[in-house]
Amino acid sequence: DLADSLKRILADLNLYPDKSSQALEAEAWKWVLNEFMAMERIGLEGLGLLGFTPVLPPGWDPPRALLGSPWHFSKQEATELIMVLLDSMRKNSAVLFPDSVSPKDEYFSPRNREYFFKENVSVSGRIYSWLPSNEHVNNTRLDYLLRLAQAAGSTDARAEAINILTGIWVNLLIKVDAPWQGHFSSIHDGNNGAVFRLRPEYWELRPAGINNSVRWYQCDKCRHLTLHNIRGICPTYRCGGKLSECDPNEELADNHYRRLYLETLPLSMQAVEHTAQLTSERASEIQKEFYDGKVNILSCSTTFELGVDVGDLETVFMRNVPPTAANYIQRAGRAGRRTSSTAYVLTFAQRRSHDFSHYAEPLRIIRGEIRPPYIGISNDKIVRRHIYAVVIALFWRLNRQYYGRVKEFFNEEDSATLKLADFLRDRPKLLELALYRIVPKDMWDKMRLQDWGWVKELLGVNGVLSRSEAELVNDLTQLRALESEYKDAGNYRRALVMQRTINTIENRNILSFLSQRNIIPKYGFPVDVVELQLHHHGDEAKGLELSRDLKIALSEYAPGSQVVAGGRLWTSRYLKKLPDREPIKYSYAICQHCGRYRSSIADIQDDLDECICGERVGRNKGTFITPEFGFIAGPPAVPGMTRPQRSFSTRKFFSQAGNVEREHSLELGGIKIMLLTGTDGKLAVINNAGQRGFKICNSCGYAEINSYKPIGNHKTPWGKDCKGRSTQVSLGYEFKTDILQLWFPDYYRNDEGFWESLLYGLLEGVGSALDIDRQDI
Repeated sequence: DLADSLKRILADLNLYPDKSSQALEAEAWKWVLNEFMAMERIGLEGLGLLGFTPVLPPGWDPPRALLGSPWHFSKQEATELIMVLLDSMRKNSAVLFPDSVSPKDEYFSPRNREYFFKENVSVSGRIYSWLPSNEHVNNTRLDYLLRLAQAAGSTDARAEAINILTGIWVNLLIKVDAPWQGHFSSIHDGNNGAVFRLRPEYWELRPAGINNSVRWYQCDKCRHLTLHNIRGICPTYRCGGKLSECDPNEELADNHYRRLYLETLPLSMQAVEHTAQLTSERASEIQKEFYDGKVNILSCSTTFELGVDVGDLETVFMRNVPPTAANYIQRAGRAGRRTSSTAYVLTFAQRRSHDFSHYAEPLRIIRGEIRPPYIGISNDKIVRRHIYAVVIALFWRLNRQYYGRVKEFFNEEDSATLKLADFLRDRPKLLELALYRIVPKDMWDKMRLQDWGWVKELLGVNGVLSRSEAELVNDLTQLRALESEYKDAGNYRRALVMQRTINTIENRNILSFLSQRNIIPKYGFPVDVVELQLHHHGDEAKGLELSRDLKIALSEYAPGSQVVAGGRLWTSRYLKKLPDREPIKYSYAICQHCGRYRSSIADIQDDLDECICGERVGRNKGTFITPEFGFIAGPPAVPGMTRPQRSFSTRKFFSQAGNVEREHSLELGGIKIMLLTGTDGKLAVINNAGQRGFKICNSCGYAEINSYKPIGNHKTPWGKDCKGRSTQVSLGYEFKTDILQLWFPDYYRNDEGFWESLLYGLLEGVGSALDIDRQDI
């Protein structure tokens, strides 16, 4: 009845204009059940605004056992006892849900599952035991009875209390002709037999704000409110407090949450997310709806701080302290951009060191003293990569057949590197003028523009382009040799995998390949971007573009990970597969002694068991693939109150320093420090799902965290049945970057925590000195 009445009110107020009558009924039931099972003190029952009591059975008369020794209950007290015991089931969420609502709905998170009771059997997280499941422990019901017996003067009533609980369960509650039997629903649960839960229709609402006869009692110790009072004993588990009658209107007059319920008008509020995951069209629509007042709150990612003007915005709430003063100014500056409104900016400091430090000294970040941004245009690496970009761009303009994919550029019969060398040998005047125009004058001699000495750094024996080509040709040669071996041995399935792997390498975009190898600039943007594709027909999917840099996607989009976008919860379920491609498999090993990372293409034999430090690698090794084709999400769900799942976080590992450019030494506090800087250093990001790895279907790409069981039958991304075999792998990604190495030749500490502390201290110090986010280092 309550849900039906609430449904009519929701319809009259038009709070959910887009919901059908059936959906509105489900929403009403969610509201009712959430309060019916509430355990929080800030719920309606916890604040004394309403309560729930079971309806008395017709002709109910308490059993004589409760009226005699050692209890000596009155009939009213015996009835109250039954209600308190049933209340314990209600607060454990052992409730039968109506057909329109699922107990697994995220709305009820974190207790969104089915719960049951059984006489003397418990199953963790699912079935509660009416009696204590262990003779040496108590539960809520036995604890309450023992404290009642103690109040009556009995100090050793455990056996009698258990007998009473058993009698109530069998004779009063679940027996076919038991007086309270109608209050329960039962099902057969496999080996557990019959299990029980409450029927909510056998409970009545006690609205304290309307019915003045409702009497509340409050514990002087735990301060809980209850409708049931037997001899002043608090029904809260292990509470030794005493109950006394109270008026919540007086006791909780200043309670913040009670005043919100009673004094705040239930106004409709529309909140919408505005992040970089939206298409530009959908983002514009949301901004217009915000201008027009159709949307009241924008939940934004950090991208919103970059120059977006939302007009008469008055309030900004930041869920944490921004990394720098520049970020704070940008975010706070979204409000008060019109003289007609006053800005209100609230920053919530989380419980972490960065936020604590600014909470202690808020003026540091509020003053907004920031270092003006600058770029050192005389940086060797920046200048050299721009030179190569100009050179290759002009070469492509004159030789378009080499542009496109890796196989067009590094053609074995007519490689672009040989053609490029011939092109540069003539020292074209157009190119020379372009280089003198873009390279800062103070860098002309250093870059050797006059004698074209920079060509050696590009195409010499150890030139960046020559080395990249040599590595590529070596990998392809070995893969083709393996393909031939498998064909000769009749293993055509493995030969096909080799062919697809070769296709993957050869069909990579040449711009991505050159920027990954640090030959041309990346211009500050991620080069390897992968997408979490949404194969869903709904409007929510149409307005989304879920893409991430590979280093981030390995964690955020890994199989089983969840992301909230467009008001829906999307779960990554597949690695995208292409018909003629195969992700490259790498064998990898991480030394447990020194932490160094090494890898090789998986089918190419290479001994990774022994590290170059001389120690055995250990157990931290395996096979990884790079999901460069992206991921595919399963059907969407409605977000709940819990954070979206993240399968596992990734870790970065150091492989090699590359070319050492400069060495330097210094002494601090009597300790000698050697510094080496280099280019083309190799790092790797690995997600091995906590050493478990992922199982990935070879046919459709379905993937899940390894549970050490076969993945069995499953659906393809298009909903068809698939029985493909699976392979266990980790997810990984290798990339090149500039490296700084610090050596302490005369200093030794074997405790790992010291070096990690030193590392993060250096990162914080560098970030503070250069006024950049630590995550950018």
